[in-house]
Amino acid sequence: MAEADLHNLVPTIGEVNGDRSNMRFGMVNTPVHEYGACKVSVSFEERTFQPPPHRRGDIARTYWYMRDTYGIEISRQQQQLFTAWAHQDPVDEWELERNRRIAAAQGTANTYVGEVAIQQTPARLPTTSALSLRSESNSGVSCSVRKTCGAMASCEEAMFHLNQCGNGRLDGDSDGVPCESICR
Repeated sequence: MAEADLHNLVPTIGEVNGDRSNMRFGMVNTPVHEYGACKVSVSFEERTFQPPPHRRGDIARTYWYMRDTYGIEISRQQQQLFTAWAHQDPVDEWELERNRRIAAAQGTANTYVGEVAIQQTPARLPTTSALSLRSESNSGVSCSVRKTCGAMASCEEAMFHLNQCGNGRLDGDSDGVPCESICR
């Protein structure tokens, strides 16, 4: 049933879908394979697939729906990444319309996409602070290089990498505070 669920089916370019295979979602750092005008990147070395910015929240909300509906497991690191992506790419009009059409045809809606869900943070996920939601261009930091705590210049940068880039390794004790030596 999960494979045939319309919320889980999205048109894509065959080569992109084939290359993504079962790679994890994330921000790629090593040499990538790009697909012309299709704004995705794949790192075969890291086994990571980076979707375009305007689809990242859609992917997060689809995974949360699949988790809740079919018991699909999502790692803590992917949960953190999806939380950041959902904040960066909120529900848009097309996603709402698509959800309405699928609900009419299939009889089930994705509760993470509905009008009420726009104002809510998905259940069981940490709230992202306003500090970490600044865009890369405004904050001067970027997800282009995956950093360790020792390479962080400030707590703000560590928060950005935890919440925006999904770098869960920075929060060793899972308390929502990265790099505790600099974020006291």
